[in-house]
Amino acid sequence: MLFLIGLVEVGRMLWLSHTLQYAVDETGRYAMINRTGNASTLTAYLTDKLGSSENVHIEVAQSTASGVTYVSISAHQPFRFAAGLFGTSDSTVAGSTSVPLLPTN
Repeated sequence: MLFLIGLVEVGRMLWLSHTLQYAVDETGRYAMINRTGNASTLTAYLTDKLGSSENVHIEVAQSTASGVTYVSISAHQPFRFAAGLFGTSDSTVAGSTSVPLLPTN
């Protein structure tokens, strides 16, 4: 029984990690197409994709290398195992991406 509960908890953590990474990737794709999006617009888009922004820490940064502008988006969220099997400390799930902005024509 303990193994089954642990399996469900690890599955829940992987689900949250995958959901967070997918939302960050979708926001990166949005940033590539919509060059006018600033950090607050991208943060709102990511929050909308996640469905909730509770305890999610989002960072958006822009950089230029060799004449190409990149947007880096990262998000992380604390994860607490519900069953308490793995102690009381939180783990962290995270997702990040860096995408080039498409040139305007």
